[in-house]
Amino acid sequence: MKVTFIFLLFCITVSAAKSQVRPDTLHYDVVLSGVNVGKMLAICEDAQDGKTQYTLISDVNVNLLFFKVKVYYIVKSLYENDVLQSATVDTKTNKGVFQSRISKEKDLYVIKAHQYRHDLESTLPAPIDYTVAKAFFNEPTRQDQVFGEYLGDYLRITPQSQGVYIFERQKQHDQYTYKAGRLNQVEKKFKFMNYVIKRVD
Repeated sequence: MKVTFIFLLFCITVSAAKSQVRPDTLHYDVVLSGVNVGKMLAICEDAQDGKTQYTLISDVNVNLLFFKVKVYYIVKSLYENDVLQSATVDTKTNKGVFQSRISKEKDLYVIKAHQYRHDLESTLPAPIDYTVAKAFFNEPTRQDQVFGEYLGDYLRITPQSQGVYIFERQKQHDQYTYKAGRLNQVEKKFKFMNYVIKRVD
């Protein structure tokens, strides 16, 4: 999966060079209880036709005595004039292959989210103008909710202090910390460990 991760980064660089539009790229380490277990990229690419694509690429490999997980996923969210048009999530894990698909059809979004132990098929009213992929590049200073491409549902946003927010859905409470308007760190707390996505550039 590491080779695939590097290959995708190369393809993005070549594509940007051909279009003469340099993508905005953020680099992250994925840390589990103090141990570096993976890498993550967040990419924002603007086109001349008013379209913007946000891409997340994550490659995580946890190999502990009591916990072994491999997760590789790509999120692609396409916006036009700041409105979500479509989103895809493709996930490969040691538990199987999963996907989520969100498509805008007139005044509705058709949602089909099938991830590990999560299945959701529904519709939501348009427009959606703020998703998790977009949140890597845009601090939620005026938003009270964010759409999660992975699960196909909204998370509530609660400000904690300057640059610090809680993204919440059911029992999931993740802390998002921003610096200069960009996502600097995500902290996910579990019963026996902490999972941190930390910016390194």
